[in-house]
Amino acid sequence: MTKLRFVAQIKTKNGWFDEFWTYDPFEFYTGFDHFKLLAPNMWRGVLRIVETEFFEQIKIIKIKQKNVMLNIVNLSGGKDSTAMLFEMIKKGYPIDAIIFCDTGAEFPEMYAHIDKVEKMIGREIIRQKSSKDFFFLFQHFVKKNGVVGYSWPDMKNRWCTQRLKKDESKKALTKIKKAYGDRDVCEYVGIAADEYPRTLKNKEKLCRYPLIGWHMEESDCLKYCYEKGLDWGGLYEKFDRVSCWCCPFSSLRELEILYNDYPLLWNKLKSMDSNTWRSFKQNASIEDLENRFMRNRRPSTSEPVRKTSAFC
Repeated sequence: MTKLRFVAQIKTKNGWFDEFWTYDPFEFYTGFDHFKLLAPNMWRGVLRIVETEFFEQIKIIKIKQKNVMLNIVNLSGGKDSTAMLFEMIKKGYPIDAIIFCDTGAEFPEMYAHIDKVEKMIGREIIRQKSSKDFFFLFQHFVKKNGVVGYSWPDMKNRWCTQRLKKDESKKALTKIKKAYGDRDVCEYVGIAADEYPRTLKNKEKLCRYPLIGWHMEESDCLKYCYEKGLDWGGLYEKFDRVSCWCCPFSSLRELEILYNDYPLLWNKLKSMDSNTWRSFKQNASIEDLENRFMRNRRPSTSEPVRKTSAFC
C-alpha cells in the first residue's frame, strides 16, 4: 500500500525551506502555529503544501496511515515523555508498543516510576536493556585500539547515548517490526514545546513530537505529571534533569546533591573514577569534587546547632 507523505514549506527571510513533513496533514497547523511563536522574526505568514494528496479525504488518509505505520512511544521515563504518553492515551492515539531503554544506571526512583506508570495505564512497557550495561562498557569493554573500558563519556564521544539508548532502541524496533510483519515505524518522542530546536537534529527517521503541537512546555509537563500523582520520589525537586545518576554532564549543583543525599551512589561513583583512565570532569576528579563539597557542607538540620557565648 502506498504511503501518503505530505511536505509543507515555510517562507522566511532566507526564502523557502522545508520545515515539516508528516503522514497526517492536520499536524501542519499546530506545528506552524508553534513555529510562529518560537521564531516570529523569521515568520512571513506564508505556508504552502507541496504534495497534492493533501486534498484527498482525511478519512481515507487516516485508514492508510493506520494500516501502514506502527506507532511506537519512546518513553525515557522523564516528565516530558511521561506526560506525552498519558495525553496520547487520553486523546485516543493508536499505540502499538511503548519502549523504555534501560542503561542500567538509572536512579532507583526511576525504575519505581516506570513500574507505577505501567500499572496506571494497564499495559506493558517494554524494558530494553543491553546485555552489556553502562558499568560493563565503562570498565571492561575492550575497544578496537586495545584500550579497556570506554571510561567517562565526553562531548566528543557520548558512547552511552549511542550504545545504550539509540542502538538498543533500534534492536527493540526491529523485534517489534518483525512481530507486525515488517511494517514501517513512527516514533513518538517527548520533546517539549520550549525545546523545539532539538527536533531539527533528527534527519534519520520518522518521529512525531506531539507536545509541540499541544503547546506543552517542560513546566507544563511536570505539573501535568504531579497532578496525576507521579513525583519520581522527589527527584525533580532536586535535579533539573533525571538522567543516569553517574552522568558526567551533571551540573556541580546536581553533583553536590548526589554527594549529600545519595552517599551509596556517590561512593560507587568515587570507586568508578579511581579505576578508569579518564577524569570525570575535564578539570576535576570525583575526589576533587568531594573535597570541594566537604568544604561547602552545612550541619544537618536534624542536628541541634551548638550555641556559643560571645564571652568564651
